[in-house]
Amino acid sequence: MIDYLWGKPAELVLLPLLTKRSDRSRALTWIQIGSVAGPTAAVPSVALRSANFQLLGSGQGSVTAAGYVAELPALVDTIAAAS
Repeated sequence: MIDYLWGKPAELVLLPLLTKRSDRSRALTWIQIGSVAGPTAAVPSVALRSANFQLLGSGQGSVTAAGYVAELPALVDTIAAAS
């Protein structure tokens, strides 16, 4: 799940999304990258225990400058191959 919204939409969908899956042991990674709908969302603790669930943040502070630079050659190769 790539989440640009956060806030109330995340609160409303998180637990039903996790608990209604047919295989809760299958990994679900929620990547939080934006907060268009609000800066906070209450995450019930049962959501963290009821399924194979991982919540990650992604943004400029989550990767070092060296990390970005290390990925550039592969990114350039991928773009060049698509041309």
